[in-house]
Amino acid sequence: MSPAGATLPRYGPVSSWLQRWFGSRVRSAPSQATAGVATATLLQSNPNRMGFTVINLSTNNVFVAPAEAGTVSSTNGILLAPSGGALSVQVQNDGDLSEHAWNIIASGAGSAVFVNELLAY
Repeated sequence: MSPAGATLPRYGPVSSWLQRWFGSRVRSAPSQATAGVATATLLQSNPNRMGFTVINLSTNNVFVAPAEAGTVSSTNGILLAPSGGALSVQVQNDGDLSEHAWNIIASGAGSAVFVNELLAY
């Protein structure tokens, strides 16, 4: 716990570890998105994306797939189960999939997902 009024370092041990792991300085970029019953873009292509995690916050099935895989659907996508189903993609494990564009669709309208991107800078 920091003393009252103390300013935490902007580049501390976690940032140092991430830089060694990824070979570049990395920052988190958390966001929330809403999926519906029509295919939509979840993530644009980004060559600076070192990884990302998507978590289904809704009570509906959500499916994601790289845009290059064709139209995402319940038969052509990765299932993120209701209330916590997740996908994590990292450059070390999944190659360049982390930088691809990704699409999303859900079995019901208004399906919230949490997204955290790890972006090199």
